Amino acid sequence: MKTLKNDGFIALVSVIIISSILLILATTLSLSSFYARSNILDSEIKETSSSIAKGCVDTAVLELADNLNFSGNKSYVNINRDSCLVSSVTTSNGNKTFKVQSVYQNSYTNIKTVLHLNPFSIVSMEEVPSY
Repeated sequence: MKTLKNDGFIALVSVIIISSILLILATTLSLSSFYARSNILDSEIKETSSSIAKGCVDTAVLELADNLNFSGNKSYVNINRDSCLVSSVTTSNGNKTFKVQSVYQNSYTNIKTVLHLNPFSIVSMEEVPSY
């Protein structure tokens, strides 16, 4: 009767290799789902910050409709529990330009709006980099 010292060696190496591959695959999937969740949260926070800024623009437009001499410089507007800043209002060529900034959980949104006074209408509203 012949005995082999290496009985099961191929099976043991195969199990180690397959286990390593499964461990790497499980770790990769776990990390990718964690980062995906984080990205979704960041987009929700940015959307909230943008909504606050747009609400601030609406409030500033209402103030300008009530009072065309509204300067609004460095005035805070409260929207529910949040607030935003109307940082500047300038007049040129029959248009009023104002800048609004909102911050929600360290997500900044800056919106520049140009308002035509006669007839009273919004010419442009765009998100701009920080100013």
